[in-house]
Amino acid sequence: MRMHYRRGDRIEEATGQGAKGLWLRDDERELVDAPIKPNSRIDERLLEAFEKRWRSLLEWYCHRGYKVQKFCVRPVWRFVVGLGAAHVLETGITLHRLFGLPIIPGSALKGAAKAYAQLVEGRNDDDRELVAVFGTTEQAGSVIFFDAIPLEVPKFQLDIMNPHYPNYYRTQGQNLPADWESPNPVFFLTVTETPYRFAIAARSEQGNRLLDFAEKWLKGALADLGIGAKTSADYGFWDVS
Repeated sequence: MRMHYRRGDRIEEATGQGAKGLWLRDDERELVDAPIKPNSRIDERLLEAFEKRWRSLLEWYCHRGYKVQKFCVRPVWRFVVGLGAAHVLETGITLHRLFGLPIIPGSALKGAAKAYAQLVEGRNDDDRELVAVFGTTEQAGSVIFFDAIPLEVPKFQLDIMNPHYPNYYRTQGQNLPADWESPNPVFFLTVTETPYRFAIAARSEQGNRLLDFAEKWLKGALADLGIGAKTSADYGFWDVS
């Protein structure tokens, strides 16, 4: 079915490549428009409460003998985590279930760090440091990767994916791509220009040594592999210098 957009429903605030000037249906506009309006800033008290909860969690681990390392880095451009998750729109973004702020789950950071250790540094499953940090299917790793949270009130930007041959993709290639098909613009939110707090912890006699490995691999993954969706299009890379 051809999708029609009414003149006047243009998203003026969208700054993503190809996004400005495209039309949105009335039922979509309100959902994607609100977070990127200049006057729709998130209450800073909400961020302060989120940060306080995050710091209290780290203090809890410190009081119980864990060693904690923290660092802050800023994205080079944009990032989005959870793009393929279920959402009220066609695309998703990972938000904290209580505070509604965009986070990077610790599980995603742990997976990215392990991928960097294996793909870039050539560590294998029998490597002693790799096993100690990440564990195996039979034993838990010694390092905990916490969710990364925004250091400042997050800034959102609207971006777009625009499949030009929707029937071709929808039928998995059974229909040939044809120029008479209508593009099917899919809008999604990204986070930009917002530094994030990262934290890892370990409870072992070699805690400092293992944390150094984990931090190196995590920073390497953020800088070289990226985190989240669309890393092949330069999303999700971070300035760790």
